[in-house]
Amino acid sequence: MMYKVIKEFGCAQKGDILHENEEGLFELNMECDCPDCYSSRSICISSDIANTLATAGYLEEFEETVSMKCEDRLVAVMNFVDEKIEQYTADHEALTAQYDEGDVPPCVKVEADTVYFNLIKILNKIKEIIHE
Repeated sequence: MMYKVIKEFGCAQKGDILHENEEGLFELNMECDCPDCYSSRSICISSDIANTLATAGYLEEFEETVSMKCEDRLVAVMNFVDEKIEQYTADHEALTAQYDEGDVPPCVKVEADTVYFNLIKILNKIKEIIHE
């Protein structure tokens, strides 16, 4: 059995999944997937506490079979978004270096900055929605 967080509490965030371990406790272990972040979140609760939190509207029972396929898709989307952020950042840094050397006119640099800013903004919003 698993529970999905539908209302934040403690360090649990909306969308987190608590898995039942061998001792019958429900646990969550999350590590930040940001490139410059070295943090993690962890929680472990008894089945009684999980039931109380479910009754109070913080958790809901979670079906593994159908939802894991969906979760796999979300992981694939997240990986794609991360790859694109890395690619666009590298491309933008290369163009910035060319601009600094005088090989690119200012109008091209301004347009590239605008496109880069908007793409990264959209990709980060997609990541935020996936983590909800």
